Amino acid sequence: WKRLQVTREYRKMRRGFIRLQATFRGRKVRKWFLRTRRRIMLFQCRCRGWTVRENKRRRLKAIISMQSLFRVKLAKKLLVKKRKEKKLRDEAERLRKEEEERLKKEK
Repeated sequence: WKRLQVTREYRKMRRGFIRLQATFRGRKVRKWFLRTRRRIMLFQCRCRGWTVRENKRRRLKAIISMQSLFRVKLAKKLLVKKRKEKKLRDEAERLRKEEEERLKKEK
């Protein structure tokens, strides 16, 4: 009878220790899981932030390139217009001088 009681108490105590170990190990694993999950989330946030900044930088670079090309085209167009105006002025000046020379010769 004594042996039966001792065996029952031992098994009860053993179940208690096993439950205590399981609780401790569960908390330990949960703590590890939460820490790992937090680190993964931080890594994902950093990756997303980097990709957003990289895309913004690329878009900005593309916009600047487009603006530059547009300005170059506009400047070339303006240059061609100015050259034509200068050519017309020079031609008008040349004709005026020729006319003056012709009038001087006639006098």
